Amino acid sequence: DFRQALDSFEECLEMKRSIQGSDHPMVGELLFYIGNLLREVGDLDLAQIKFEESLAIAERVDPEGIEAADILFGLGVLHTEQKKFDLALDAYMQSLQIHKLRGSTLLTIADLLNNIGISYYYQQEFDRAQVYHAEALESLKQELEGENPDLAYCYHSLGNVHMKLNEYSEALTCFESAVAIDRNALYLQNLGICLVKMENNEDGYVCLQEALRMKELDVDIEHDDDVAEISRHLGIIWARKKKYDDALICFEKALKIKLQIENDSEKEHQETVLSCLDGALEAVADVYGSQHIKYARLLHKKGNVHGAMRDHSLAIEAYVEALRIYKEEHGDGHLSVANTLFNLGVSLNAKNSPEKSIRCLIKSLRITKARLGDEHLDVADTFEQLAESYKLLSKPDEATNYYEQALKVRKQSNGVDLKCAGIMHEMGQIQSQEGLWENAERAFRESVRIRTIHLGQDDSLVADSMHRLGLVYKHCRDYPKALKYLEGSLRICKSKLGSSDPQIADIFHSLGEVHAALENVEKSIFCYDKSIKINTDIHGGNHDRVALAFAGKGKALQLAGQLEPALEALMGSADIMKVNKDFAGREESGDVLAQMGSIYSQLGDALSASSSFASALTTYKELFGARHAVVADVLQLMADHFVKYKEFERGYSCVKEALALRENLLGEKEIASADSHYCMGEILFVWSENYDAMNSFEKCREIYRMKLGDSVLPVANSDHYLGCISERNGDYDSAAQYLQDALVGRKRHLHEHDSDIALTLSRLGHVYFKKAEYNLAATTFSECLKIREINRGTDVDSQIEVADTLFDLGQSLQCTLDTQRSMQLFSDALKEYKRHLETQSDIRIAKCHSCLGEIYEKENQLPRSVKELLKATHIY
Repeated sequence: DFRQALDSFEECLEMKRSIQGSDHPMVGELLFYIGNLLREVGDLDLAQIKFEESLAIAERVDPEGIEAADILFGLGVLHTEQKKFDLALDAYMQSLQIHKLRGSTLLTIADLLNNIGISYYYQQEFDRAQVYHAEALESLKQELEGENPDLAYCYHSLGNVHMKLNEYSEALTCFESAVAIDRNALYLQNLGICLVKMENNEDGYVCLQEALRMKELDVDIEHDDDVAEISRHLGIIWARKKKYDDALICFEKALKIKLQIENDSEKEHQETVLSCLDGALEAVADVYGSQHIKYARLLHKKGNVHGAMRDHSLAIEAYVEALRIYKEEHGDGHLSVANTLFNLGVSLNAKNSPEKSIRCLIKSLRITKARLGDEHLDVADTFEQLAESYKLLSKPDEATNYYEQALKVRKQSNGVDLKCAGIMHEMGQIQSQEGLWENAERAFRESVRIRTIHLGQDDSLVADSMHRLGLVYKHCRDYPKALKYLEGSLRICKSKLGSSDPQIADIFHSLGEVHAALENVEKSIFCYDKSIKINTDIHGGNHDRVALAFAGKGKALQLAGQLEPALEALMGSADIMKVNKDFAGREESGDVLAQMGSIYSQLGDALSASSSFASALTTYKELFGARHAVVADVLQLMADHFVKYKEFERGYSCVKEALALRENLLGEKEIASADSHYCMGEILFVWSENYDAMNSFEKCREIYRMKLGDSVLPVANSDHYLGCISERNGDYDSAAQYLQDALVGRKRHLHEHDSDIALTLSRLGHVYFKKAEYNLAATTFSECLKIREINRGTDVDSQIEVADTLFDLGQSLQCTLDTQRSMQLFSDALKEYKRHLETQSDIRIAKCHSCLGEIYEKENQLPRSVKELLKATHIY
C-alpha cells in the first residue's frame, strides 16, 4: 500500500526535521525512501525532487560515500523511466566511480555496468553499450555460480545490442545462454526473432509459439507490444511458406495491437507497424487481389503511419491509391472517400502544397456535412485543416475565419475540449504575427486555461502556451507579466524535457530580453549564456540561434556598461552571420552592425563606428529599400554619433533624412520623430540658429509630453535647451522657467551628481546673474560647483569646468559685495586655468585678472590693481 506508506514516511520526515534538523543523514534516508515510493506510484517528477534533496544531504556528509552512490543509482533508474537517458548515464557513471573507489562487490559493479549499457542502448550508441554489457557479463561470471537470473538478464541485454548491430550469430549465442538459465517469455521471444532474422523458420516458430503461450497466460495480450512482435514474426514465417491466410491473421493481430499503443511518435515502433502493413498487404494481394477493399484500408493505414513518420510523399502515394479503390467500390460520396481526402489534405499541407490541400479538404467537407451533419467533430477537424492551408498561403483573415468555425463546431459538439485549446493557441500565433496583441493575449490566456484544466499545471502543452503568452507581454512591454509566464514555462519544460532542449534555449533567450528590459543585467547575461550553450550543444557553434543569443548578450553587456565584452559578443554574432547562409536577407545582420557602431562610438573609435553604421545602412537598404523605418533608425544613430564627435554637417545631413522618413512613415507625432527633432535642435543650437533650434525643441517637447507625460527625462532635456535659447534671445524670465523645470526633471531621473544636472545649474546661474538676482546665482553656482568637484577627473575638460564655475561663483559673490570670498574664488579659478588651458593668453585668464584688479581697486590696493589690470590688458 504505497500511498499509506508515503503518508507514514512523510509524517516521520517532518518529525525528524523538527528534532534533528533538515541536514541530518536520517532525513536524507527518509527522502530516498519517499523518492522510491513516488517512483512506484508514477509521480516521477516529485520523486526526482526527493532523490535530489536526499543526494544533497548525503554529499554534505560524504560526497564519495556509499549512501550517495546508492541515491545516484536510484536517480539513474528514475531518469531511465523518464526517458532522460543522458541524465541516467551521468548518475550511473558517478555511482560506478564511487563504488569502484569503495571496493564494492562485483555484483554491484556489474549491475551498474549493465544499466550503463542499457542507457547507451536507448541513446542508440550500440558499440558503447556492447562494451559495458560485456564487462558486466565478465564480472557476473566471476561472482556467480550456476544458473542465476542476473546472469540471464545480462546475456539478454547483450543479445539485444548484437541484434541492433546486425550481429545475429553473436546475438543467438547470448539469447540461447539466457534461455538456458531462465526460460521466460521475453527471452524466448527474442531468441525466436533472432532465429527468424537468420531465416531459421522452424526453430524460430517453436520459440515464438512457446513465448506466445506464456504471454497468453500472464498478460492482457490485446495491448501488449511483445505479443504484437511475436505475431508479426509469425506472420513473416507464414508468408515465407506462402501460407498467406495464416500470415494475414498474424499481421492483422499485430496491427490491431500496435495501432492501439500510444507510442506512434517513436520511429522504431512506426517501422514495425509498417512491416506489419507490408506483410498484410502482400497477404491480401495474394488472397483477395490488390483491388479489394481490404487492400485500400491497409493502404489508408499505411498512409497514416507514413504521415506520423513525416514521410509525406509516401503517405500521399498510399492515400491516392486507397482513394482510387474506395471510389471504385463505394462511389464519390462515401465517408471512406471523405476520410481519405481529409488525410490527403493534411499530408499536402505538410508538403507545403496548400492549394492542392484546399481542393481535397473542400471535397471532404462537402461529403462529411452531407453524411454526418454540420456539427460533427469531423467537420471541425476539416475546418481546422483548412485554416492551416490558408495560414501557409499567408492569408491570416481566412485562416482565422476557419479556426473560428472549427472552434464553434467543437464547442457545440463536444464542449470546451483540449482541441479547443490547440485552436486558440494557433489563433494566438496568427494574431501575434499580425501585431494584434490584445487578441493574441486573449487567445493564449484561454489556451493556457483550457490546457491546465485538461492536463494539469505541469504539462508541456501548458508550457508552450505560457511561453507564447510571455512573448506577447514582452512585445507589449509588460515585462513583469512576461517574466511570470516565461519562468513558469521554463520550470515545466525543465521537468519534462531535461535541461538541453531547443525549447528551453528559446525560453532562456526570451528571458534574456525581458531581464535586459528590466535592467536585470546579470540575469539577462546568465540567460543568454544558457541559450548559447544549449544551442551550441544541439546545433553547433555557427547556428543562427547561437548568433542571435550572442547579439542579445552584447546588448545586455552594453546596458551594463561593459563595452569591450559587449563588442566581443557582437563580433562573435557577426562572424556567425557571415558564414551562416540562413542570415542572407535577414535584418538581424544589420541590427548587429548598428549595435557595434553604437559601442565603437561609446569607446571613442569614431572610424570603426562610422564604418559599422555605414555597413548597417547598406544592409538595410538592400533588404528594404531606402524608404524604411529601420533605415531611418540607422541614420539617426549616425547623426547622434556625428554630433558626439562634433561633425555637425554630416550629422545634420543624416538627421534631416531620418526625420523626413520618420514623419512620412510613422507620422509627425511619434516618439521616433521627436528624437530626430531633438538631435536636429542640438545641431542648430551649436550653429546659433536660435529660431530654428527653438522650433525643433518645442516640437519634440510637445510630442514627448503627449506620448510619455510631462515628467519624463526627454521633456526635461528639451526644457534645458529651450532655456538656453531663451537666454540667448534675452528672454530671461522664460529662460529661468525652462531651466527650473529642466532641473526638477533631471534631478528626478538622474543620479544626484550627474553632469547634466550640473550643466543645467550652470545655465540657470547665468540667467539669475543676468537678472541681477545675485544671491540666487551664487546659491545655484555653489550647487553646481559641488557636483563638478565630485566628478572632477584627470581630463582637461572636467578641470576647466571646475575653473569656469569657480569664476562664475566669484562674479556672483563680487556683486553681493562678498569681497574676500570672491577674491579667493578668482584666484583659485586663475590657478586652474593656468594649469590646464593650452595657452596663457586665453581670454578666461584675462577675465580673472580683470576681476581681481577691480577688487584691489575697491580695496585701495592700487599698485596690485594696476598690476592685474595690465596683465588683463596685455592678454586682451
